[in-house]
Amino acid sequence: MKYSWAIIIVLLLNAVAKAEYKIYDVTDRQYSTDAVRLSGDNKLAFTADQKAFSLPLDEIAEISFPETNPLPEFTPNAKIVLTNGDILPGELADGSSSSILLKTQFKDGYEIKFENIAGIIFPSNPAVPLNKDFPKSSEDTVYLTNGDTDIGVVKSVSAEAIMFKSSLFKKEIPYKTSDIYAASFFQIARPPAEPDELISIITGSYTEYKITGKIISLDNEKQTLTVSTFYKETLAIPLASVSSIYFKNGKCVYLSDITPASEKTKSYFGSDAPFYTWARDKNALNAGPLLINGVKYRKGISAHSKTELTYKLDGKFSRFQCTIGLDDVSKNQTFSGSVAFIILADGKELFNSGIMNYGDQAREIHINVSNSNELTFIVDWGNDGDILDFADWAGARLLK
Repeated sequence: MKYSWAIIIVLLLNAVAKAEYKIYDVTDRQYSTDAVRLSGDNKLAFTADQKAFSLPLDEIAEISFPETNPLPEFTPNAKIVLTNGDILPGELADGSSSSILLKTQFKDGYEIKFENIAGIIFPSNPAVPLNKDFPKSSEDTVYLTNGDTDIGVVKSVSAEAIMFKSSLFKKEIPYKTSDIYAASFFQIARPPAEPDELISIITGSYTEYKITGKIISLDNEKQTLTVSTFYKETLAIPLASVSSIYFKNGKCVYLSDITPASEKTKSYFGSDAPFYTWARDKNALNAGPLLINGVKYRKGISAHSKTELTYKLDGKFSRFQCTIGLDDVSKNQTFSGSVAFIILADGKELFNSGIMNYGDQAREIHINVSNSNELTFIVDWGNDGDILDFADWAGARLLK
């Protein structure tokens, strides 16, 4: 059987309930069904509108799973961010000098080597979340909830403390996990490379679960999705815990899954290094989910004004689709944001939304980008400088 590669974002564990799956193919056609089945020839079988369908996985852009109630008795105290961007929430146990031990929903004793870890986040501790990826460093770094940082080497990790050999204080310090917001690890090894075969993606935002691997099976009787990860771990994931499966098949490419060729940011007052910039699959203010008028989007780009992101297309894509609007974080008791969404194709304006304000209805855009070599996505200032200008390119994707 030919396996599919998948990036899986798993939400809080949920109770199994009969509900509606939504399936989107690469032509943006949508289907709704109450059950799905993965066949041995990499096709998804389901019934929609009283018709039977069997779609090859490389013709599917996304499967959205039904949301159900959280399963009890699991409270993760940490989120492990792996070097390939995967996120594993779990309960820390006593590890060794070269690995941590994590109890997850998928595996009680999940041993993770330090060399495969980009960082650890303790989400229950009060602090401003890290907006972007862990910064590159030649040493491990501990971020304390009081705003201080320390650099050195992580010696061991347990539920109670991180034993840290400090380069600043020239001694080993047992930092209590209750005093730490996050810890980043010096990247010793490169993340595993993606294979050249079909990549199926089960994904979501930075604050949620994310796993990358081969889909081995989807068992409706046991209600599990079995996956072999990039790190050669086999996980049986409850279907009730899966939020979405995205398929990275070359026919549908999400902007948040590729790196821009260039990025420019500028504050309204002239700084080229503003405090807020942009983020993938999370809002650019506090790394929460992408929300426009209460509707959650699991994929997309969030950007603060003024931001310009340029992507190389080399004429390979025909269409661009997304939903635009101000994120729900773009308002406080005094102010609310306003921006303009602009798209340039090879330097020429292809789309301009005009001024959009917080609370405006989200707009779906479908644009012909045939023969375009590069696209530039601009979030420009609106009516009140750059105050609370957090704009979402939700579900932004390129289609061949």
